[in-house]
Amino acid sequence: MSKHPSRSVALAATARAAPPGFAFVPVTTRAFNSLISAATFPRLVSVTAPSGYGKTVLLSRLYEALKSRGLRCLWCSLDDRDSDLSSLLHLIELVTESGPGTADCLEDAPAASFPSRGARIDTVLAQLFRSGRNTVLFIDNLGFCRDQHLATFLDHLVFAAPASLHFVLSSAESVPLDVVRAKLELGAVELHSAHLSFDRTSTANLLSNAGIAVAAEADLDRIQEKTEGWPAAVRLLQVLMSSPQQIPDVPAAVGLQEMLEHFGGNQRDIAAFLTRRVLVGFAPMLVTFMLEMALVREFSGELATAMTGHADACAWVNSLVTRNVLIFPLDQNCRWFRFHTLLREFLLAEGRQVVSGARRRELLSRAAEWHADQGDDITALDIALEAPLVPMALNLIDRVGQAVAGDQGRMTSYIRWFERLVTCGATPSLDAHGWYVWALCHTLQYERAGQTLVELEQRAADAASSRVELRMRLGFLRLVIDLYLDRLAEAGQTARAWLAMDGPRDSLSQACVMAVAAIAEFDRGDACSAGRTMALSSAAMGRAGSRWGQTWVAIVQACIEIAKARPDLADELLSGTRDQATRALGPSANVVATLDFVHARALLDLGRQDEARVLASRGLERAADHGLLLTAEQGVLTCVALANPDDEDGLDDDAIDVVVRNYPARMGALLAAGRVRRMLELGNIVEAMGMARTMNLIGTDAPTRQTPSPSERGDWLLAKADVLIAQGCTDEARALLETQLKRANEDERHRDRVELWLATAEMEQKLGKIEKAFHALSQAIVAAAPGGLLQPFLRRQVLVRGIMARHPPREFGFIQAHELALLDHIDAWLRPQGADAEGERMTSWNGIEVPTERELQLLSLFDQGLSNQQVADRLMLSITTVKWYLRNLYPKLGVSSRSAALAKARANNLLPRRR
Repeated sequence: MSKHPSRSVALAATARAAPPGFAFVPVTTRAFNSLISAATFPRLVSVTAPSGYGKTVLLSRLYEALKSRGLRCLWCSLDDRDSDLSSLLHLIELVTESGPGTADCLEDAPAASFPSRGARIDTVLAQLFRSGRNTVLFIDNLGFCRDQHLATFLDHLVFAAPASLHFVLSSAESVPLDVVRAKLELGAVELHSAHLSFDRTSTANLLSNAGIAVAAEADLDRIQEKTEGWPAAVRLLQVLMSSPQQIPDVPAAVGLQEMLEHFGGNQRDIAAFLTRRVLVGFAPMLVTFMLEMALVREFSGELATAMTGHADACAWVNSLVTRNVLIFPLDQNCRWFRFHTLLREFLLAEGRQVVSGARRRELLSRAAEWHADQGDDITALDIALEAPLVPMALNLIDRVGQAVAGDQGRMTSYIRWFERLVTCGATPSLDAHGWYVWALCHTLQYERAGQTLVELEQRAADAASSRVELRMRLGFLRLVIDLYLDRLAEAGQTARAWLAMDGPRDSLSQACVMAVAAIAEFDRGDACSAGRTMALSSAAMGRAGSRWGQTWVAIVQACIEIAKARPDLADELLSGTRDQATRALGPSANVVATLDFVHARALLDLGRQDEARVLASRGLERAADHGLLLTAEQGVLTCVALANPDDEDGLDDDAIDVVVRNYPARMGALLAAGRVRRMLELGNIVEAMGMARTMNLIGTDAPTRQTPSPSERGDWLLAKADVLIAQGCTDEARALLETQLKRANEDERHRDRVELWLATAEMEQKLGKIEKAFHALSQAIVAAAPGGLLQPFLRRQVLVRGIMARHPPREFGFIQAHELALLDHIDAWLRPQGADAEGERMTSWNGIEVPTERELQLLSLFDQGLSNQQVADRLMLSITTVKWYLRNLYPKLGVSSRSAALAKARANNLLPRRR
């Protein structure tokens, strides 16, 4: 470990967790005046401009001004090491950790026991949102973060924040945020280069502050014309005008006009020109010093002395600060500094021509050793790899692995260090290799993580001794990878082996492994075993005390209860859990969105469709960024069941497809199965059969393209049964239904039992065996009654309505209260409009085959007097398709014309009564 572990993090992050203190007097710009003079500071300020426009200066001045007004101001500054979201999250954690309510929030934070970026985001947002005070969060140089999930994080950060939280974001590139929405909802202010440019007054003030007098107004106009108000160019020009020497081969007495003649080209050309001229005025040893110090991102006088070996290093640093040579302090005490990006780029380019390779290695070696001696192992490792100093880097990466990859979650940094070492031909330790696999998992690179884990397992097997802690860690990594790659059978086996190991484990890790074992059991269709395992996981998670973990356990338990036909218990569990999770993690937490997605399925099963639609839409917005296939399956299939092309509720096919593409391939097969069932429900037989063939559910001429084989449960199983029945393959359908009913009963998959009994009823009804259909419906109601499961009966409402019309409630012979209650509920839902009395219901089917929902929809429109073309337009079908539906419908009703079909449908109470 580090000699000073507590200082290692502080030294590495202090410079980026507070605004810089400038040695010069900043120029007051129009942008600053407009923001600070506003009656109310905007909820969001977005500052976007190329390097050299003074973004950091503007943010620093706003920070000091708002802090003096009593606002709580938080500062995060990114650099090129912070390319991933986890680095930004780490910085936000650092600057908010001393705020009120932090202790409670940190108790809810997940430990490094399971890779979930969503969990860390939830914790950081909750920590930030809890303050209660008027707070302004400044994030400087946000453009360095290239993470694909940054846009989603910013969306949650900005739009879910309380009104007391304000944001100031700066970037050299456009901020990945819906600024138009932010302007409408939050009154956001968007600043660009034009707002940050110096006008004549600003330029005059800058020169005046430096003791330079511009005699003529025309000179200011000339400066504005040449620099175009670019602050970096004006400041370099000011340094040049202050220098004892100006431009080589130009007399010292040359005036401003002659100096400006050398301007031209783009901004970087101007910066390079001015920088080169500025350096001409410096002593050669000072120029060499600058070229050498540019090798490190930040420096102090002490580091400069140790790194260069020059006794005058501290004095040279002070001299550069005094001359305002695009050098910025990084802390309020002006101890640490950095060169402006433009100046450092120039110095590095020049240094490659001037500083020898041996001298460069010597400088970096001294810098790395100095940081290591100070306890800043992270910066030391960065510099050691730049040299490269392989033995030192190998030692350091072992020392920082837990802190960086485990505690701070800076996975991209760790991956970069590890891969750089391997490129140098080094062999990191087993522990360092393990953290590398862990980091790959956290950055969603599961395939690479799996390949790397194979190498690590081989190394561990070849080692003379393998600690039980290492074996348990490798096992945990293996089950994580298998889980996210949808290899659930393998994940379940690894989980059981891990639980059987005799080694140290914490409650959170144990709870997570048990949950994986339960998910594997559930996936193979054994809801009974999964329920027992999740009970053990819940107990272990209770001991761990993680609210995030407890919420996830509740979500998985709810999925199992839904499979057991107990949406009532799932609803109760999720409602209570959501209240607790919202209090601990905030309403915008990713885990809350996952909970809502699953809760929508429970509410749909209870017949509460409007509530389900709200939660399904809310969950779908976020489902691409979080969740497991198990939870996504519940929500996605709910969206399919609720989707209506005529509604603008966000549940359209395109939105669903976007989510599904972010999950393993099997999710696409499950979605297709759900859509086949929905098409059959709506009477879209042709489309349903086409998709079923693509999925290899039917037909011998199915495409050779292989599709995943989801477990024989849920919509995948039921789609097979529905397709066989629609095709008239009754023998095959009967065999499937009988076999699967037995298995579903053994595994306590009572929801599947309900659906299978209803499929059996439909098959028997199509065969004209009405009494057997009635018996199957009765069995479905018995299985569904304890949990109040309603949705499967609504899905087959035409079938159920027809059977119940022939058999009044008393004929079912139910005596249990919950069975009678569900029967009444079904009866109330399915009774045609206006048919409130029992005598008004259909009393005889006369052998009529039940029309599909789509066929009844067509009949209803024809009953309103619409023509074929009008019906086709209303349902977005072709006239040919409408006629195809009619040709299929007439034989079912035993008629040969539309008028006769309408009369038969009215006589049998299949249509709502017209008022």
